[in-house]
Amino acid sequence: MKRPLPAGRTLCLCILAVVASVSARADELSDLSTRIMADPGNVSTSLEYGKLAETKGKPRWALAAYERVLMLDPTNMEAWEGLSRVRWHMEPATTVWTLDGGVFVDTNPYRTGTFDVYGYSPNPYLNIFSSYPEKTDTFFTAGVSMRDDRPAGDLRWRTTARVEQQMWVNNSQLDGGYVTAASGPMFQITPQIAMRLAPMATFSWLNNGLDSVEMANPWYDPVWYPEKTIKYGPGGDDRVRFWEVGGLIGFEGYLNGAMQRVDISVGYRTYGEAYSASEGLVVGVVGRFTRPGVFAQDDAFTMQPWFRWADLGEPEDKDDYIYWDGARAGSITEAGMKLGYSKPVAPWLTVVGTMDVTYRETQFSWENAPYSYSDRPRNELQEVVFAPGVALVLPNFFRDGLDLRFEYSYEFTDTNVDSGEIDAQLFGTSFAYRF
Repeated sequence: MKRPLPAGRTLCLCILAVVASVSARADELSDLSTRIMADPGNVSTSLEYGKLAETKGKPRWALAAYERVLMLDPTNMEAWEGLSRVRWHMEPATTVWTLDGGVFVDTNPYRTGTFDVYGYSPNPYLNIFSSYPEKTDTFFTAGVSMRDDRPAGDLRWRTTARVEQQMWVNNSQLDGGYVTAASGPMFQITPQIAMRLAPMATFSWLNNGLDSVEMANPWYDPVWYPEKTIKYGPGGDDRVRFWEVGGLIGFEGYLNGAMQRVDISVGYRTYGEAYSASEGLVVGVVGRFTRPGVFAQDDAFTMQPWFRWADLGEPEDKDDYIYWDGARAGSITEAGMKLGYSKPVAPWLTVVGTMDVTYRETQFSWENAPYSYSDRPRNELQEVVFAPGVALVLPNFFRDGLDLRFEYSYEFTDTNVDSGEIDAQLFGTSFAYRF
């Protein structure tokens, strides 16, 4: 009967076995390297070398091998997958902060859409039916964004956040801001495309609450509706625009020489007491596609399609917070496209041209309106917005990462309401500093 080996000798034998295995693998890599030198055009040998280098924890060697395979066979999917996998794990953790701000002049602050950055306008009819004055005003913006990417095992983890504040010189009723954040894992689903899953949350506020607005009665009738003016809005000191929680599914990839992206979001939004809306789903889709080198080597064309639908709800407990004695906005559907073309004309100057097109449809209900059905406005408001613009960008203004921007845009809105045309001009200057 054999006597068992002492524990110390067993441990030594295990260590020797591991060392021998590592040595054998190293010899195997060396042998493959020799074979590649003898036959540089052999795709299978280079591919085998890349796979073995990956398993040995030599990502840079594997990267070189996969790149060599793709030089010989650009359609080799195994090499593409290996290249993407190695790059994915080699990327270091990065955190990028962006500080931005600006000063702008708006010739029509109360036009439809003014509130869209933070939430939906409490009164889409404000400029269409009423004689509310178009008063040019100046406003300031300030914001901070953060994007953090880092390895998380076999995945990567991305966190994004932004806070923004807007302040007006005269129309303090429009002062407000928002904060939003999303954080979650990223998966490599194809060699070129990554998918992001992230819960997200947003809070939007008014600095001073929403006061009541008195305006001319658009349905004045000496018998049936004799009030010459009506008040819109609940007034009070409520400062909450909305809370929203939901999730984000994003897809991105480096294709056609640039990063392409599509984000799909679904959230549940609860509106503040200053709005006739109560709560409901909000669904959004935003894409960004870039094509560099369209007419010149250094130019770029950008296309950003988007879609948003929101169920605003019709709460029974907000009878005082209605659109003109009975009208409630039930849902809003929006879709649009932003086109942009940029071309450097000097090392210190880039010219950018843009065109925004938006379609917005607001559905209304009129259960409690104090006038006959035939006198009520139509049940939906349709708007088409055109906004061409131009900007001059001074990149790396006095220091790396600091861009200075001068911009102008003209906005024209056509609606399905008589005399429902709205125009506005917006011009100003802004900066963005990335660090």
